[in-house]
Amino acid sequence: MKDEIKQGQEEIKQIQDAMKDEKMVKEVVEIFENEVDKEVTDTKKDFEVLKVDAKKEIDILKRKNYLEAVTNVNSWSETEKATALIVSLRCDALKILQTLNEKPKSNTGIMKT
Repeated sequence: MKDEIKQGQEEIKQIQDAMKDEKMVKEVVEIFENEVDKEVTDTKKDFEVLKVDAKKEIDILKRKNYLEAVTNVNSWSETEKATALIVSLRCDALKILQTLNEKPKSNTGIMKT
């Protein structure tokens, strides 16, 4: 009888150990899945940033090509071309130009060139 009890206790211990191992495997799988989800999310965010940056670059090139075409058609001088460029600035580009114009008078040589 004692042997049967001892054997039953050993079987229970083996089952408990197997359950601990299964739980540990589930935790590792869950951690791995979370990391993969995070990597996928980060990659999607990076892709969106690159997509927006590429769109901005294309817009800049379109504007530059348009300005060059209009300059050639109208035979504008460099001053007229610069004026047209300044008038066409929007959003961040306009803010940057305004910031440059607000610099102290000692830096105005930069703007004259």
